[in-house]
Amino acid sequence: MKKKAIRGTLKSSAWRALFFTALVLVAIIIPAGAQDEEIKLGEIAVSSDPPGASIYLNDVLQDKKTNGFILNVYPGIHTIRLTLTGYRDFEQVIGVESGDTTYVYHEFVPAVGTIIVSTLPTGADIYLDDAYYGKTNTAVPNIPAGLHTIRVSLEGYADKSASLYVTDGMSTSFHHNFELVPTTGSLSIKTQPEGAVIYFDGIDRGLSNRVIDGIEPGVHNLTLTMEGFKDWVGTVDISAGTTQYLTLELVGKDGTIIVSSNPSPSDVYIDGVLSGMTPFTGLVSQGEHTVTIRAYGFEDSTFPVRLGYETVSLSVTLTPLAEGAIAAAEAKIAANSNYDQSRAIAELEAAKRYLAQENYTESYEAALRAGRFAEDGDGDGIPNFLDLQPTVKNDVIYILTLLLFILICGGIAGDWIRTNAKPEIRLRIADGADPSDVIIIIDLAVHKPFRGGICTVSYGGKAVEYIPDVGEHEVHLGALPPGVHQVSAEFRIEKLRYGSARTVSMLEFEIGNGNVQDTSIPE
Repeated sequence: MKKKAIRGTLKSSAWRALFFTALVLVAIIIPAGAQDEEIKLGEIAVSSDPPGASIYLNDVLQDKKTNGFILNVYPGIHTIRLTLTGYRDFEQVIGVESGDTTYVYHEFVPAVGTIIVSTLPTGADIYLDDAYYGKTNTAVPNIPAGLHTIRVSLEGYADKSASLYVTDGMSTSFHHNFELVPTTGSLSIKTQPEGAVIYFDGIDRGLSNRVIDGIEPGVHNLTLTMEGFKDWVGTVDISAGTTQYLTLELVGKDGTIIVSSNPSPSDVYIDGVLSGMTPFTGLVSQGEHTVTIRAYGFEDSTFPVRLGYETVSLSVTLTPLAEGAIAAAEAKIAANSNYDQSRAIAELEAAKRYLAQENYTESYEAALRAGRFAEDGDGDGIPNFLDLQPTVKNDVIYILTLLLFILICGGIAGDWIRTNAKPEIRLRIADGADPSDVIIIIDLAVHKPFRGGICTVSYGGKAVEYIPDVGEHEVHLGALPPGVHQVSAEFRIEKLRYGSARTVSMLEFEIGNGNVQDTSIPE
């Protein structure tokens, strides 16, 4: 009996363990299966009359317009809003079912308002966006919401235009008091100085400054006159209902300047510009001017002139420069007394003789020559203190010096050309090159005399050989792996004179398929 009880207890415990294990497996398997099941999305078919409306789903603008479908919408409650210019917005809350299509359709209602138009006087034609809508006073219904241009027109009065905004479902008022259309215009005339006589279409209309009213529209002739000033003649275009403003600065008439001089003729400059020769008579604008009288061999004479509408006369006697030039020549002769002054003294005596005869121009020129000969006795352009032979022209000496300089420069240039050695490098792969032992042929040449040189051969950025002699040389690189390789050579020489020279050459080759191929770009 005791053994049976034990077996029953063991059997009951085994069943309980199996039951709890099953519960755990169910708890694990069922959620996993639920997670593996995909949520099925829905879609919304949206259409409207008229079509072409913008679609907002949950206040987010969609990339399509009606009529169309919004795909892949999560199940649940959503808000659809449709907008179309000229119509009232539409909004609706909808429900989307998993894997199902929800249909939304809307027939748009135009967004319109009313414009109440009134005028004084009444009976004016109403134009809205250039379309006729009857006469005032009246209400114009069913106007699309938005910005419009309204114009009212009544014969005998000026038209009135304005912009107004119509709000959906609202009334907008517009009122205008008409003004009579003016039939004449006005002209305001101001002059500087004022007091000019105004001739309007040939009729004296008084003095400036003033306003002339009641002028018929059109082009009219206008003349302004004033003593001492040039007439102003022109036309003005008058428009009805407006005032034309005219502001003018009258230009003074030219005054007259008369100039006489001793000596004569002499040049006359007005404000720095050559205007003629004495005796001079000329018309010059009113105002401040500078008059200069100029003659060769004489000091300039300059006068400030304030010119109005009158005649200004100037009589000028110029001061000769000969006496000052003679004194300057005498000082130069004294300063160069160590040199031959015979030519300078002869010119100086001539200058004094001309001065006594009141031949001022010849005296001045002779004195200038005396000064030049005092500082340059032979007149060759070389001052006495720099001249090898102050009494002899030194053209031959200078020419010989120049020729010697040219010969020296030519010799230096010839020597540079003769000794200007330039190194040359030619790189190539040896015929029948084998990847197991790549051989590079390096040909070095210098075609002019030189002291010596060295060629550095590099592979992979490292020097592999140094070659001191010109001619053709072999450089063994040994076995190289497949791929692209590059060899460079720098040949540097010391010239006999004038420094050194160098050149660099590069060779690129590729190893593959058991051969070596030159891949360098030809120079």
